[in-house]
Amino acid sequence: MGYSRVEIVDDPLEGKLLVAQGEKRKGGAYIARITGLDKKYKYARQFIPERNIKNGIVTAKVPLSRLRSPFDLLEIRAGGSWKNDYRNFYIYDAEKEEVEIIDEDTLREKLAEILKSK
Repeated sequence: MGYSRVEIVDDPLEGKLLVAQGEKRKGGAYIARITGLDKKYKYARQFIPERNIKNGIVTAKVPLSRLRSPFDLLEIRAGGSWKNDYRNFYIYDAEKEEVEIIDEDTLREKLAEILKSK
């Protein structure tokens, strides 16, 4: 499978961060906010650009203060293998300050809530 990690860490300088890590040779990692629907890619995404590479590990990170309240919908990729892509949908709960994997049906329900409130 290779190395992958998604978690919230408390950095002494930057505060609480959502961090995704994956091996560079397996495609690395990214964090993207789901912002709506897209005809070509199914979901419109806003990629969060804070990524760095060290010792073959790609780290994507975002301060929790940049995530939306009361919740934010995210797509996080944290690695892969020669035949699989480890990419999942997550919901960030601002009140609890935690992320949880969600299925696509839940993503669509929460996305509908966001789009109706605009």
